Amino acid sequence: MVPWTNSTDCLKIVVYVYYPFIFMSKNGPPYKVTGSMTEVLDIIAKNLNFCYEYVVPEDNQYGYRMVNGSWTGIIGVVARKEADMTAVVVGVDQERAAVVDFSDFLYTDQKSIVYKRPMLESDMAGFLKPYTAMSWVMIMVALVTVAVMIPLTGLFYPLSRLSQTKENHNNYFAAAGSRRKNTVSSELQDAGFWSFATALAQCESARHENIVGSANFQHLPRSFSAYNFLPRGQSQQAVLGMWLVLSLIISTVYRSNLKAMLIKPRLVLPFSNLMELTESGIPCFVVRGTLLHRNIQGAEVGSAVWRLNNRLILHSDVPRAVRDMSAGKHAIFTTHLGLLSVIHTSFVQTNTCSIYMTMDSYFGPRCLSIVFRKGSPLRHQVNPIVVKLRESGILEHLFMKYVIHASTCLRSDPANVENILRPLEIGDMYGVCFVYVGGK
Repeated sequence: MVPWTNSTDCLKIVVYVYYPFIFMSKNGPPYKVTGSMTEVLDIIAKNLNFCYEYVVPEDNQYGYRMVNGSWTGIIGVVARKEADMTAVVVGVDQERAAVVDFSDFLYTDQKSIVYKRPMLESDMAGFLKPYTAMSWVMIMVALVTVAVMIPLTGLFYPLSRLSQTKENHNNYFAAAGSRRKNTVSSELQDAGFWSFATALAQCESARHENIVGSANFQHLPRSFSAYNFLPRGQSQQAVLGMWLVLSLIISTVYRSNLKAMLIKPRLVLPFSNLMELTESGIPCFVVRGTLLHRNIQGAEVGSAVWRLNNRLILHSDVPRAVRDMSAGKHAIFTTHLGLLSVIHTSFVQTNTCSIYMTMDSYFGPRCLSIVFRKGSPLRHQVNPIVVKLRESGILEHLFMKYVIHASTCLRSDPANVENILRPLEIGDMYGVCFVYVGGK
């Protein structure tokens, strides 16, 4: 059987792109049409013994009712009796059912959203990620509090330098060019240096060896010697002891979290549902003239669906929309079954799951059926065949042939980056450098 003919005895079947049911070449007529529904159509044509030719709607739309009552797209082509039936399945809708007839349903579908999956990139602020912003604020507050409490608790028991003899003391400050007075500000400064150095685990161990006053350390700045002192008094010892324990916990948890993030990093997805999409500012593509397009236009004011109207990208060039989505220009909001085909094709081409789908679905489930002229006897002939194909699992089998690899990506967590290797970049080094520079 030859699907495309110029015979007037053959049925005219309207068709348009709907992945994975219908794929069409851009050039035609004659159009090169493939997909799971072409195989279904061949089975129906063989059983009913008819030939057929394809008709493509001039406006490249599925069809909606205009203000004057006329219909656009493939619904309009069938309603005006310019075609006998559709090769592509169409969502059943009461308004559409007023002008055309629908077969028994072949599939059920709902709407989902897909977007380009983010990739691992260098992050200059990555060394801050082990703690949240609030955690960092609380750590800084604790550090400042300890730095203030040390001098206050040492008012009656002042800090004692590590076995500094008067001679070493004089030599040290003579080399520095000045004599430093033991004032409240200097005590506060020393306490701050010590607290910060302890948090970074860079405080030298205190030993009774005249470390600070020795000749080997006379060339170092005063801030270095401030890290080395022994507290006196139980109050001051309690403050320093608590800060040492807290610093150990903070540094240990920090290193553990940072190591875990490096070994098993997780991506931050731009959005995971419709509400987050509207808040992200990312544009969203919707096929013009579909039921989804109409539902968005008629959504309740203030709802998440209604807010999409300000960010919609509307046209009927599905292949271009898929390319733009893969480049990160916009998300795609359309049928779940169609998006399975997009994910499958992307995996076949790249061997990676470069697209992710939101977990939530919308506007469904909705029946997908073949469209016939109003009152057409062909509907009653096709329905028994459709029912047998559906109940025997043949429809599901034909469909899965075109989306088999989509399940590989849907089973994985889109935020995980397992088996993804990326070479280190210069930006990965900045955070570590800042930590070392700040610690020194």
